[in-house]
Amino acid sequence: MKKLYISIILLVLTSCKVSIGSKAEIIYNRDDLDSKISKIIMFPTTGFDGKVNNGSKFVDTSIVAGWASTYGVKNTIPSGMLVEKLASKIGSNFYGMFLKTMNDQSILEKVEKNDQFKKFSKQVTSNLGNYYFAVSTINGGEKEYLAGKKIEMYVGLFDPKNLAWRIISKISVKKSAIANWKIDSQFLVNNSFAAIKEALNQDQFKK
Repeated sequence: MKKLYISIILLVLTSCKVSIGSKAEIIYNRDDLDSKISKIIMFPTTGFDGKVNNGSKFVDTSIVAGWASTYGVKNTIPSGMLVEKLASKIGSNFYGMFLKTMNDQSILEKVEKNDQFKKFSKQVTSNLGNYYFAVSTINGGEKEYLAGKKIEMYVGLFDPKNLAWRIISKISVKKSAIANWKIDSQFLVNNSFAAIKEALNQDQFKK
């Protein structure tokens, strides 16, 4: 219940454009691509290796809620186990290579020309619809945070039609003198969505 109260307070402050905690940075923004997004396919939050970690487990619910509050519950399509199933069939850590393009655009071209990725993208859209992929990664959780590691989170939208990222946000946090993982992790999520909404123009989002 306490966590729920904290989340509600933080969401209210964010909606009022009150900046608290680390600021998210938009590191990639293809404004030449269509930003009028009708629906999104939500991929599970993972680490950059494509595997679920304690941090991704903890923030995934908040990220799902963030997408739902942005586009509306009826416009957010959970991918469930489909992404993991398709990626495991391809193997060779293909999915991890795709996720690394979020912070290294220089390798994106390798993915775009990868026939396996084209097949993966087509299989996802044929099963769930031809909509943008909502992708998020985080490099650690409470244990790493309390140990003093800088926790980084990336949130982005990928256009499967053009095989290109539409937008990517980056945010990081490190333990302060008053360490509170629950609050700081919520800041990571809330401020990421605030930055994405502002960059894409809030007029397109759910009222």
